[in-house]
Amino acid sequence: MKKLIACVLFSVMLLSCTENKTDLSLHLKEGETYMQVTTSSLALTQEIQGQKMDNDIEIVASNSYTVTAFKNDTYFMDARFDKISMLMTTPQGDIEFGSDVEVTNNPYIDIMSKLMKAMVGIPFQVEMNKYGKVTDVKGIEKLFNSALDGFPEFNEMQREQLKAQLAKTYGGNTIK
Repeated sequence: MKKLIACVLFSVMLLSCTENKTDLSLHLKEGETYMQVTTSSLALTQEIQGQKMDNDIEIVASNSYTVTAFKNDTYFMDARFDKISMLMTTPQGDIEFGSDVEVTNNPYIDIMSKLMKAMVGIPFQVEMNKYGKVTDVKGIEKLFNSALDGFPEFNEMQREQLKAQLAKTYGGNTIK
């Protein structure tokens, strides 16, 4: 019995010492389109006129990435937003914005939803190494400018503020 236990322990030690190499890299195909859905949640506590307010925010973005080339261990892709939505849960109730939300009587919701809808389908470029790390995002400014072109009612200061907010929420650093 002792010899059997010693043999089993020796076998386990021998197996654990062998080197198994696994290639944990992407094997994407040129011309193929890959989908990604990203969900971000945020709990926000604000104090307004001495009253504490808790808000929950959930942002969902559906993206598609079409591989256009693979060179030097880098994937070059055309990316686009396919759907964007945001749900805010406040003490006063839920507020939903989104690229597929219907027009309402609330001008704030309408502006946000129209802006999200305007961002859908506009291509930008993403470079990603074979391990899945995004190394560069190009053309995202063009996407924001194009989306904001549909809102002539915004003055230049409002446009810059909205671009800054869009960049913070959906920009290159967020994608990376």
